[in-house]
Amino acid sequence: DLLFDAKQNEFRHFLSLVPGVYSEQFKGLKSTGSLGFKGFVKGTYNEKRMPGFGIKLKISNGQFQYPSLPVGVNNVQDALDIKNPDGVPDHTLIDLQRLHLELGREPFDASLRVRTPVSDPDLNGMIKGKINMANLSKIVPMETGTSIRGQMNADVKFAGRMSAIEKEQYENFDASGNMQLSDFAYNSKDYNQGFDLRECQLTFNPMNISLNNL
Repeated sequence: DLLFDAKQNEFRHFLSLVPGVYSEQFKGLKSTGSLGFKGFVKGTYNEKRMPGFGIKLKISNGQFQYPSLPVGVNNVQDALDIKNPDGVPDHTLIDLQRLHLELGREPFDASLRVRTPVSDPDLNGMIKGKINMANLSKIVPMETGTSIRGQMNADVKFAGRMSAIEKEQYENFDASGNMQLSDFAYNSKDYNQGFDLRECQLTFNPMNISLNNL
């Protein structure tokens, strides 16, 4: 029967846990914003049982930027609530009520609610925003020899059970919107042959997912 709560409530402390953000230059990171992180674990743990648990994460007005890089991540807002009352994995509720951030000046928003994640995931969510991949190397230090570029535009909403997709009952899974990736290229020291994708366009509606162009 445990309760935990973050005593250091700065956004910076959360960033230190993110592998893609944490680097040798992390000490010089400029960051503002507040963090709320708390939860519980209660019940019996053995070979047949898991305890119940809950986690709440809230980020308000988060911002960070490396001094040596020209672009920062701004206006990070996050509200995540994960609940499991009795330790049965399928009773877990994942509720990402809001995720908002701005890569430089480009906003990105998402939300996701998942019920019965083991037996038949019941999903409800959305993704909306633009991401200039080239900005990633201007935001977070990358390994020598790594380069990335491209533009992703997304505006997608979805709601329904995974079983509807598995059974090809697409009319029972509500999806709408579009997603586009253009002029994408990536290579690194370990993947020096690189990967190029000139264009990929997807359109979603309740009856079809259409690959318009690849």
